[in-house]
Amino acid sequence: MTLTAPLADHHQHLFSPELATLMSTTPPVASAQPRTAADLIAQLDAAGIRRAVVLSPAYIFEQPSRKADAAAEKLRRENDWTSQQVAKFPDRLIGFCSLNPLKDYALDELARCANDTNLRRGLKLHFGNSVVDYSAPMRLLRRLRRVTRGSRFANCSR
Repeated sequence: MTLTAPLADHHQHLFSPELATLMSTTPPVASAQPRTAADLIAQLDAAGIRRAVVLSPAYIFEQPSRKADAAAEKLRRENDWTSQQVAKFPDRLIGFCSLNPLKDYALDELARCANDTNLRRGLKLHFGNSVVDYSAPMRLLRRLRRVTRGSRFANCSR
C-alpha cells in the first residue's frame, strides 16, 4: 500500500511571542515557543502538505487558569497577529478567528473578524478553554445562538 500526504491539514496553530510567553509562564505550564507562518510552511513542505487551516489560539488568553490581565485586548491582538501571519501565504494558509462565546465582547470580536479577509472564513470555539458550564444547557444555547445567529460568517462569499 502506498501512502500519500494529505492535501491539507485542517488544524494548525501559530503562537505570537506574547502568547508563547503566557503559555510558558502560567498554569497549566506548557513549554511554548513562538511559531510563525514561515515555520508552519516549512513543516508543511517537509510533510508534502499543500495547505493548512490556521486556528487562532487567541482563546487561550481567556483561560481562567491563565489569569491574563486585559485578556480581551490580548485576544484581539492574537487574532490580528494570526491574520498578519496568514496574509504572508494566502495561497497556502486559511485563517480562522477565535474567541470565547461566553464573553460580552464576543459579538464585537466576531464582527471584527468577519471583516478581516484573512480570518473571516471560520471561527474556532474551544469550550474547554472557555469553561463552558454544561449543567446550564439553555443558558449555553442562548449564548451560542447570540454568537452564531446572523453572524457575518454565515454571509461570507468565500
